[in-house]
Amino acid sequence: MNKQGSFEEVARFVHLSASTVSWHLKKLRMKHVIEIARVGKKTNYKLAIAPEHIMRLLITYRESFLDSLVDKVVALWDV
Repeated sequence: MNKQGSFEEVARFVHLSASTVSWHLKKLRMKHVIEIARVGKKTNYKLAIAPEHIMRLLITYRESFLDSLVDKVVALWDV
């Protein structure tokens, strides 16, 4: 799986403001969870670690998160 998404696609998917998405993307990049892939002037974001690893973490800590958020991520990756 090599899915990528633009900033706008990520913001639209998570239904958050641009500033909030930017803050979270910056934190995820700092932790090496995501990486950027530039295509011309466009910046895309993609996972830098295996989706299966993220899925295991989300399932393990599911009760700590909002269930609807985890359900959306699980449905998105459908691992």
